[in-house]
Amino acid sequence: TLKELNFEIEACFAQRIAKNFKKSKILKIPEIYNKYSTDKVLVMEFIEGIPLHDVERIKKAKINLTKVIRNGYSVMLKQIFVDGFFHADPHPGNILVLKDGKLAFIDFGIIGHFDKKLKNFALDIFRAFVNNDPDKTVDIFLKMNPNSDIDKDAFREEVRDIFEHLQCSSFDNLQIGPLLRETLSLVNKHHLKIPEDFVLYGKTVS
Repeated sequence: TLKELNFEIEACFAQRIAKNFKKSKILKIPEIYNKYSTDKVLVMEFIEGIPLHDVERIKKAKINLTKVIRNGYSVMLKQIFVDGFFHADPHPGNILVLKDGKLAFIDFGIIGHFDKKLKNFALDIFRAFVNNDPDKTVDIFLKMNPNSDIDKDAFREEVRDIFEHLQCSSFDNLQIGPLLRETLSLVNKHHLKIPEDFVLYGKTVS
């Protein structure tokens, strides 16, 4: 919380993401005015856009919703699996839709960091979810906790139950967000250790 209240840190986060998307045609990051900013005051460029949750306004503006969704998905994947540095509080109020379907992010107080190892774990779990593979999901979390003495059979059975309840047969209806939330909750229940940034990853994907 103290880190999130230090606007010099937030400014640094925003500028780093802006650098990662410097040539992007689908994401806009507001410019930070360092000259007028301090640890208590953050001054940035004003972005004219529609909050993502205001679907009716987006439709009235004749913005292609499919394009907006694809752009958001591409931005998420690049941040997590390519850059390893991602906006970890992407609720609809922090995402603005611009006239051309481009997105803009605001509020960079919570950021996730992935090294190569965590990127690979996250990608493996993402694949396991898409492939509807609860056993692979369990194997990945156990690999993250090689010295764990939990009841592996019970853990595996509970993860299978989550997949059965939440996973749909159609890829078009795949519910990765709820699936990841429930699985991480189960990981916590069994006292398996996962890095804080992996929890932020779960929040971001949800």
